[in-house]
Amino acid sequence: MAQVRFMVMYDDESLDVSLTDGSRLQVSPCGSEYLLEQAPPPHPLQERRRARHRTRFTISRHRDLLRDVLKFRNKYAAQPYLPEELIPKHLRQVGNLTSEVCEVAWPSADSSTLTRDSSGGVAVSSVDGHAQLTLSGCGQEFTAEFTCRSSRDQNRNQNQNHQCSSSTGVSDTDDTPTPAEFPAHTRVLQHHSRLHPPPAWTHPLYLALSQWEAQRAQCSDAVGQSGAAGKERELGHAHIPPSETVVKTRLPFPVPLTCPAPHQHRWRYGSGASDWSDLSASAELVRVVWCQGIIYRLIGGAVPVVEVSAADGSVIRSNGVLAEYFTHYRPSASTVRYQPHYITPLITYST
Repeated sequence: MAQVRFMVMYDDESLDVSLTDGSRLQVSPCGSEYLLEQAPPPHPLQERRRARHRTRFTISRHRDLLRDVLKFRNKYAAQPYLPEELIPKHLRQVGNLTSEVCEVAWPSADSSTLTRDSSGGVAVSSVDGHAQLTLSGCGQEFTAEFTCRSSRDQNRNQNQNHQCSSSTGVSDTDDTPTPAEFPAHTRVLQHHSRLHPPPAWTHPLYLALSQWEAQRAQCSDAVGQSGAAGKERELGHAHIPPSETVVKTRLPFPVPLTCPAPHQHRWRYGSGASDWSDLSASAELVRVVWCQGIIYRLIGGAVPVVEVSAADGSVIRSNGVLAEYFTHYRPSASTVRYQPHYITPLITYST
């Protein structure tokens, strides 16, 4: 199978993947269907071969590719799509859990359960161990890893929503699934920007940022403005005051196994983006782009922001409406350095 050249996630969470052999893979917003277009034939009168399949029933030839693409989708989508057929056996957690994980409890702000790595990052683990948030060394992005069950049919999802909503109350009926019906669980990894955290990760992010700002203030050679005011300004409504008790948050819920409206899936027919420069011609709203291990993230708002997550753990973020200035956040063991960049027209790269 050909290698992936780059992957694009649009604002509706649909995917467009370009492969090295010229073929093109598209995944629906829900993740339950995909359309694979073969490489263009050598003769211009020959039509391009297309195949539309259900994701969970993909053929063995495309299985590894779909696993990688779904991993990318679940990393940046609001809700993961986890068909049990595509979860590797060594990553399944069957029989290790007595109940489905719907929410987790996070420690208080004065807890000592926060850990720090060599690059300056801060990790916060939930009390039950089902979720962990890791703030990067530069303090501008974070990864969240949590336990999530596999996707189920829509009627079972509704029953599960009822069970989760009444988990703290008393139920008249026993809807606990039998061991044969109990779904498989796996670990899901998500990657988010500090500027736009999902509600599920607001509290642990505040804990990690508080610890990160404290250790940064202790560095005698720290450069840049104070981070406390910047932290509260960037989090905005996500700011949570310190709490003396544990805080419970609901984890992201997987989307249904089958889409209730597959006829509404929109497919992009045509040559597509055969190269990196062709993405500018697309009229769709782009959310995330992966190319050669580099992540390009677009964050909407009053002032749109472009973020570049490099492989070395640093983050480059645009400043201003025209995005002509960029700030480079570099992590290190003792401090975080800020280096501004200016974009010069007609120059491929400038500092």
